[in-house]
Amino acid sequence: MSDGNADWVAQNLHRQRKILEEKQRQKRIASASIRCNQVPTTGYQTIDPSHGLVYLFYLFIYYKTLT
Repeated sequence: MSDGNADWVAQNLHRQRKILEEKQRQKRIASASIRCNQVPTTGYQTIDPSHGLVYLFYLFIYYKTLT
């Protein structure tokens, strides 16, 4: 392979890698928001508040697996 061709290949691979990194970054940004189903607003007074911390912990672990 000539030097000019090798330079072109290297530049092209670098450009393609940058494009792929940007696509992956955009995908991470798009999926970073926390989504959940609608939860009922009645009956919250009967729920033990300590369970909220457990839920937040699992939500945090799940979020970390996405990134």
